[in-house]
Amino acid sequence: MSSKLTFTDSKKKPLNAARQFSWAIAARLCTLSLPFVAALALPAKAIEPPESRGSCHSSINAAVDSLAKAAAVETSIPGMTIAITKDGQLVCNKAYGYANWAAKTPMQPESRAQIGSTTKVLITHAMMKLIQDRSDLSLTTRVYGSNGILNDADYRNAIVQGTRRHYPIVGLAIGNNNRVNAWYSDGQYTIGSSSDLEAHRTARSFSLPAGKTMAAVVAIARGGPDNHVYAWYMDGSYSVGTPSDLDAHGHFLRGDRSFKIARDRRRNSIAGIAVNTAGDAFYAYYHDGTVSAGDSPEDLTNRWDAPKSYSVPDNPQRRYNIVDVARSANGNTLAWYSRGKASRGTATNLSAHTEPFDYTRREVPNSRAHQVGEYEKIEIRHLLSHTSGISGSGHSPQAAIKYGVTDYNKETNPLPYKLSNLYVLSTRSLLADVGTKYSYSNHGMGLVGHLIEELTGQDWYDYLRANILVPAGADNIVPRGLYQNTALEAYPHSLRDGTIRTGSLETSNHSGSAAGSLKASAADLARVMVATDGFDNHPDVLTARTIATLESRPFPSVTSRQAHGWGVKCDDSSCINRRLGHNGRTGGGTAYIAKYQGSKIDGVTVEGINVAVVANSGDANTGNLRALAHDVAVQAAGSSFPVSYDLFVPSSGTLGIEAQ
Repeated sequence: MSSKLTFTDSKKKPLNAARQFSWAIAARLCTLSLPFVAALALPAKAIEPPESRGSCHSSINAAVDSLAKAAAVETSIPGMTIAITKDGQLVCNKAYGYANWAAKTPMQPESRAQIGSTTKVLITHAMMKLIQDRSDLSLTTRVYGSNGILNDADYRNAIVQGTRRHYPIVGLAIGNNNRVNAWYSDGQYTIGSSSDLEAHRTARSFSLPAGKTMAAVVAIARGGPDNHVYAWYMDGSYSVGTPSDLDAHGHFLRGDRSFKIARDRRRNSIAGIAVNTAGDAFYAYYHDGTVSAGDSPEDLTNRWDAPKSYSVPDNPQRRYNIVDVARSANGNTLAWYSRGKASRGTATNLSAHTEPFDYTRREVPNSRAHQVGEYEKIEIRHLLSHTSGISGSGHSPQAAIKYGVTDYNKETNPLPYKLSNLYVLSTRSLLADVGTKYSYSNHGMGLVGHLIEELTGQDWYDYLRANILVPAGADNIVPRGLYQNTALEAYPHSLRDGTIRTGSLETSNHSGSAAGSLKASAADLARVMVATDGFDNHPDVLTARTIATLESRPFPSVTSRQAHGWGVKCDDSSCINRRLGHNGRTGGGTAYIAKYQGSKIDGVTVEGINVAVVANSGDANTGNLRALAHDVAVQAAGSSFPVSYDLFVPSSGTLGIEAQ
């Protein structure tokens, strides 16, 4: 194996010692003048300490400025807003840097930037409001099935199609002796022929790499001079082994990155992978009818300049039924389909040599029925807590290809969410049984928005705006491609080779996904948190009972750090003292919000404090924003504020300006 193949359990890189030291020093020496802090602790960065604008109570103003400016310098943040509330009062509302770095347009406290997945907290509030107001709806309402919200035949058919593709066969491959190996979802494998998968050996057990599940397998292939078995996984790793031990020879990542596939494809759009007997040609087949070729299991693209088209027998839609693809010792390419058919052909014409023929396999009792039944167990609370088993993100461009939407355009003609959902159901499997495992899912939260649309007949954002944002005075929170107001917009930025690059404002004619399409200022997000904090100086938009349910953990034994929508860090076994938080990141913005409810930070109890931080750069680093939020929360916890001091103006629904 190549020396660059390394075993790893994670792609996360810790900060180096110098960065850890510089951040710690900058965050703790807030009482010193900023120039001294920067000179003492921070290495040279792309920006100078930014100017601040807005208002903050005098007891914390200097400390917040020092911490915020240090954070901006540390990760070269062009512009940022920070809002802090204590006991329902807005005690700090400030902006730093530039809304447009190139034009040097100042960032204002009301400037709004992309907040990414922080949107998930807001759409959760909307769903909880809908449940609160409708007696026929609850957190345990089913999503699919005859008693579910999405109960028409399209969903049932899509679930069955996806299940047949992944169960009971997990992968197929042909060894150098032309015998076919078939691996099954119950942990057994057989050896047979292309038409009889257990002709030569009945079922025996096999093992996966530690921590992997059958649902994590993307494809399996066999070949090369040593007749190795290769398996690729959803996390981007691959293993090399034998039919009975898939990682007998190692489990690898490509350096610190995933195995490489064709551009604009995703691992869950792979239909199958094949390898030749020489081991120098690996073919990756995608649902969209293209195939790429590479020279190793870590690079499935570098043999051809670009992917080529491939054909399947009879109907192009059959490629969505491919179970796996394999290469025989004599150079034929075989494909097996989910309805008991197979074909033999070339790399680009899967039926060039034979018409579809029947194949038989061993039966795995209840395998498919179990998976279909799992989908019908998914409830609203599973979506809100990332325990549904639904995989990460949808893929609208690929869904548009499957359903023949030729005029799809991300900005002006989006794919209906139903089609995006059907694509996920028909091409993927659940990552785990429902309610048994935490797996962060953008698609699952986007589906919450779709459910709101199905239940109300309104666009998800329109419902959120009318029922949560406007009552909270946070109606400046809008979809990032809509409602452009040049006086409010913070342009998206990125950091490349130490240079801050200013992007263009996104324009679209729709709301986007409920999983992450909104933009806001920090004060806007603080308004929503104040409207759900139980203090009576600003009215709450949900009842106390609904708020308590929203902020509770539905499956603490499965995921102790997940409430509905919110992440949660408990300081005690009963989770009375805790911190609710969520971050968000897009290509042009980063955000972090937190509600501190008796949480201890560096030995300081932080109670009744909410913090929002929003930056207009996709490279702002969510970890640094979270650290900044914790540090300013500690400053607020150690200060007292007059009851009359509140930068919110309740009567106008706008932000007040503190008298200077």
